[in-house]
Amino acid sequence: MRNAILFGNGINRVGGNSMSWENLLKTLSPLKIMPSNSNTLNYECIYLSACSEDSCEVKEGLVNELQIKQRIADICQQFESNDFYELLMNMPSDIFLTTNYDDTLGKTFERNGYMRDKQLDSVAESIYSIRRSHAYREQSMGNIKKIFPIHGECMAPKTIMIGYDHYCGSLGKLDDYFKGKYAFRLGDETKKLPRLLERLRGEGKDISVNMLGNYWPDYFFTHDIHMIGIGMPLVESDLWWVLNKRSRYKKVCPEISNSIYYYGTQIDDMEVINLLKAFDVKVIQTDVLYGDWKSAYRQMFEKMKINMN
Repeated sequence: MRNAILFGNGINRVGGNSMSWENLLKTLSPLKIMPSNSNTLNYECIYLSACSEDSCEVKEGLVNELQIKQRIADICQQFESNDFYELLMNMPSDIFLTTNYDDTLGKTFERNGYMRDKQLDSVAESIYSIRRSHAYREQSMGNIKKIFPIHGECMAPKTIMIGYDHYCGSLGKLDDYFKGKYAFRLGDETKKLPRLLERLRGEGKDISVNMLGNYWPDYFFTHDIHMIGIGMPLVESDLWWVLNKRSRYKKVCPEISNSIYYYGTQIDDMEVINLLKAFDVKVIQTDVLYGDWKSAYRQMFEKMKINMN
């Protein structure tokens, strides 16, 4: 089975080059972040307060959502690579899905003999990121690696998915994807994707559009997925829904034979761990001894490499 890696902000944070979602929100507004709210709802509070006439944010010129997301992009673009991105790059996988907005992995590729192949990019989406991807070609061997920024990217700030409204809109796109209602423009034509089950069974005539691998959710049904550096809070509704759909589809579609691995720690939220197991995810936990997160991550990468071979 081919491999794909899903990674999150943990890869940045373990290298000391990032900030938590909570701290990112705090940089956007003087409003108190309510820990009882989800971060998606806290973002909506920041945005809506910025739109009010008496808001101090308006005085600073932060009057529309694009400006807020541009500020997020500016912050995330400052993140630098670290040793764990080198480990990530050298894993036996050509497909990388990420919830991060920064392009740190792409920069790591470019420093190590890869060149961006824009002819193979898919960046036409203006808000959502069902098929958004960037391709990197190894200059010596011609090998292609792809990155799918499934929650949007700094280079297109409108696509940054951080608020409740954007998450809900993304679920609508995923619903269309599963039910055969997902449509988009390709050149002068409108293309419509058949139901996922039909595509998994090889049905459908338009091979260029139906081809599995053009859309990030495809990989949860066709590749072994290795999840690392991602906490999987319940607010990640898009990922939980895809995991749920996969578990349900496996009961009626024998073509789904891949495995999904989650590499976490012994101090992860047990409610999340139990949910992952219920959704047919193989959970592999590592001890964080004496607070040494770097050592724990190196062990996680070693375990992931074993499961990829």
